[in-house]
Amino acid sequence: MQESRQEECISLVTRLLIRKFGIHPELGPSLVQLQTLPVEKLQDLAEEMFDWTEVSDLTEWLRQQRVEFNYSVFNIE
Repeated sequence: MQESRQEECISLVTRLLIRKFGIHPELGPSLVQLQTLPVEKLQDLAEEMFDWTEVSDLTEWLRQQRVEFNYSVFNIE
């Protein structure tokens, strides 16, 4: 059930990003990275994208998600 929900979110976010930015060379690698995000992060992305003006905003958001993930995984208190 969770996997199908994630696939639906990925599909919707992909369509929204393509509609917002068009077919853009920088967008392709970012769309691949969506496959690794949990549903909650995909929902966050869907909200955040309304404030973005360039594909690089998406790239930076994805980079920040990786940093936060790595920090939470490797931060042993």
